[in-house]
Amino acid sequence: MLVEYLNDTVRYIKLTGCHTLTPNAILSIIGANASSLKMLDIAGCWQTTDAVVQFTSQICGDNLIALDLSYCTKISDISLLALASLCPNLRVLRLMAQTKTTSLGIGRLADTMTKLEELTFRAISGVTDGICIEIIESNSKLKSLDLSYMPLTNEVLVSIARNIMNTIIWIKLEGTQVTREGVEDFFNIAQRAYKASHKPLALEMLYLTDCDAISRDYLLQVARRYKECMPLLDVG
Repeated sequence: MLVEYLNDTVRYIKLTGCHTLTPNAILSIIGANASSLKMLDIAGCWQTTDAVVQFTSQICGDNLIALDLSYCTKISDISLLALASLCPNLRVLRLMAQTKTTSLGIGRLADTMTKLEELTFRAISGVTDGICIEIIESNSKLKSLDLSYMPLTNEVLVSIARNIMNTIIWIKLEGTQVTREGVEDFFNIAQRAYKASHKPLALEMLYLTDCDAISRDYLLQVARRYKECMPLLDVG
């Protein structure tokens, strides 16, 4: 367990990979530090339940700005609805490998989250093009976006280019339905953003691994064509 303090109060708790922690143990750790807790990482705490997330949402509320629930596979829409209702100031949210979520919970998050700077929705249930586009359009400060291994299309990649090209740094759309046509549209829009701002874009990562018909060699060729507007870009 890692605990970070500021002025003798706990701001950050990291319990990553604590597989044996029971829900009651997690609740006890969170409850003892609730008044000052801003960042919570319980990724890989497999026994995390909806009750844990509900409790965290209730006692941390507006104070919570970062939450990692990756591989907390027991949680469902109940958790997402609690976060959407009670934690409007989240800047970092990571969900990975959740199979009990649906478009109801994911959609509610999309309706309420407007301050995100980093979002991971990776291999989770209930995510659609429309929900991702709503999130992209509502969060103009997004710097890191991982929407991998879900049935998403070119529309999401194009939405990124149209809405957050001047802020985004990392993009992962691995294992999606993005095609070369979407990639070409993305780079064309990015180039227009570069010409409008008169300064290079900050994008450092575009990963499209496991997308059919998109190889790394192809991405490297495209990236070289647009190196002037994205000099830091790495592709994969």
